Amino acid sequence: MYLRGKVTALHIGAHKTATSVVQHWMNQNQALHRPAGLQYLRREELSRLIGWGERLIADPAPLAARMARFHTDPRFRVLVGSYENVLGRPFPRGNDGQLYPNAERNIAALDRALGRSRCKILLTIRPQPDFVESYYLQTVHQGSHQLFSEWVKGIDLDQLSWRPVAAALHASFGRDRVELIDFRIVKQGDEAFVRHVLNRVDPTLKVPMGELREAQNRSISAQGLDMALAVNPLLRSPAERHALRGFLQKHFSNVDSPRPALFDPAEKARVWDQYRAEYDELVAVS
Repeated sequence: MYLRGKVTALHIGAHKTATSVVQHWMNQNQALHRPAGLQYLRREELSRLIGWGERLIADPAPLAARMARFHTDPRFRVLVGSYENVLGRPFPRGNDGQLYPNAERNIAALDRALGRSRCKILLTIRPQPDFVESYYLQTVHQGSHQLFSEWVKGIDLDQLSWRPVAAALHASFGRDRVELIDFRIVKQGDEAFVRHVLNRVDPTLKVPMGELREAQNRSISAQGLDMALAVNPLLRSPAERHALRGFLQKHFSNVDSPRPALFDPAEKARVWDQYRAEYDELVAVS
């Protein structure tokens, strides 16, 4: 029997939109928020249940069972999960440089799995030029040594709208269960961003913030990018790439040094002008 008054929410990305900030806070402060009735559905568990969407499509039952267990557990009132791979990969090869070509398929599978749980869906979106640049740096962290000028040729800059993703979410879950969050809130600080996300989950939720240690997912500086592009072709294993990434994030991050200049400024302005009004509308009406 489902208990009344339960609140469930999944923060489903997008990539490079401070999901790691939410995940770090939830991991670091479970001793504080569990007694307050808040349960965290860990990223590692969601990865096993969802993958990049393929596991959810093949077998939605495990995620459905996990949600059902929460709904019958009297210890917790609110369940929050954060996992950025629900929509699939952005810009996968063979899909003409589309933003999230598998989003509609994966969202439909998520809807089937969640069933009658009335789960809220939170999606953080980011201005398109910044999203493209940040995701490119992610590919470099993962071992690519392709220059941005070449990599961006595989991106269709006319297919970067967030509206199709929002429309698929609204079609599956209804507008009342979907919250679009503006990534730019993170400029107010990590704590402000986490508070904003939790307020969208449940405005009545009162939990102490506790400690919010510095997130580990720093971006690299221009010098760090140059070093990664030079060294990546020499690396032979994921462990070596992970070691390089950690070294560059610690010693050559954009916290103390200039960010990489990727888009030409005029091109970046043109892309943002194409999507600015739509973006502002999406984050305003959610």
